[in-house]
Amino acid sequence: MKRSRTVQWLFAALHRRWYRSRSNEPVPRHRFFLSGCLLGFFFVCCAVGTKSPDVLVSSVKLYPDYEPSDLVFRPTLTDPCRYEVEMTCGLDSIQTAPPSLLEELADSLRMSVVDLPLVYLWTAEPVERTGQRDIHYLQIQPDIGLRFEDRRNGNRIRFWDLSSLIQGARTLRLSRRFQYTYYRVEYEVDSSKVGVYNQSSEFYRFYTRPERWLEYNGAIADTARRIVGRETNPYLRALLLFNWLKAHGVYHYPPEKRGATVMLQTLAGDCGQFAYLFIALCRSVGIPARLVAGFQTTDDLEWGYHAWAECFIPKYGWIPADLTEACAFGELPNNRLVSSVGMNIPLPRAPRWANYSNSDVEGGVTDYMQMATIVRAGLAGGRFSDISMIKAKPLAP
Repeated sequence: MKRSRTVQWLFAALHRRWYRSRSNEPVPRHRFFLSGCLLGFFFVCCAVGTKSPDVLVSSVKLYPDYEPSDLVFRPTLTDPCRYEVEMTCGLDSIQTAPPSLLEELADSLRMSVVDLPLVYLWTAEPVERTGQRDIHYLQIQPDIGLRFEDRRNGNRIRFWDLSSLIQGARTLRLSRRFQYTYYRVEYEVDSSKVGVYNQSSEFYRFYTRPERWLEYNGAIADTARRIVGRETNPYLRALLLFNWLKAHGVYHYPPEKRGATVMLQTLAGDCGQFAYLFIALCRSVGIPARLVAGFQTTDDLEWGYHAWAECFIPKYGWIPADLTEACAFGELPNNRLVSSVGMNIPLPRAPRWANYSNSDVEGGVTDYMQMATIVRAGLAGGRFSDISMIKAKPLAP
């Protein structure tokens, strides 16, 4: 194998040092130090260049989700409950397209027919959040997923290529079983102690920008400015927006269309629609805000999909804002499971041809992640997903 000049020089330097030491000739200290530094640099470069194939880390900075170093005040965490849940998803009644149709499909998608049929699946792995701690995975089947870090939003994503399991299968089933603890979260904010934003930071620009589903056009910005009036305190501004939307919005499921603009026009929608509009209102007046997607349990321990919002308040962190449940601003009960945060989450290895008309993905991103995101081609079949409670146990304070 041909070596680069740098590697050749490094080995030659070490070779000379070895023979000089064996001949009892003293080695100058600066040369010994230099050789050690070069050897360390060489192995670091090798480690960086040989990244593990099952982990891909994006190049953007991971914004701290909880306990950032610049936070002064912490929420009160009480009433912990330990949960064990199983999440299952997949396809059933699978039927593979005949060879002639696979060839036509391959031509239209500009891919090789040998790569069809295709099933890609992404899941968001629950990670520690403000009220969500001590996560322990018990079982993942099949355990063939590749892990990725969505560092900009702070999500951990697992990618599953299930195409090799299609042959002769009638059902594709993915199962994850894990335990975690969730606390009741309560922020007590003193508005006089709220800090100021660093408006030049990438963090601030990222969480105050308009994006798909969270556009703040003239009407949204005008509405937000009218609601906050002359108030300049970020916390009091967010509280005014929260109270206005809670008072004027009407819960309606399912909404005919989605997005903050539609929600402002109708003021009727589900939990996601309420969260979209609140986030857009906050961002339009300079308050960083984001979506939280996951689940909540009922009194009979049945799980249901749920979404809410968070806004970032200097010195306090991410303040929860659940507009469709009986929660005050800054409070959450201990019956939650957070899957992902943020909108338009980038998905590694998403096909270029995937869009919202044929999958859950468009432009390499998905709007948000709760159970699973699927892209498939060359086969038909029903889709299923479920989350079941194995056990729930309140813990001692």
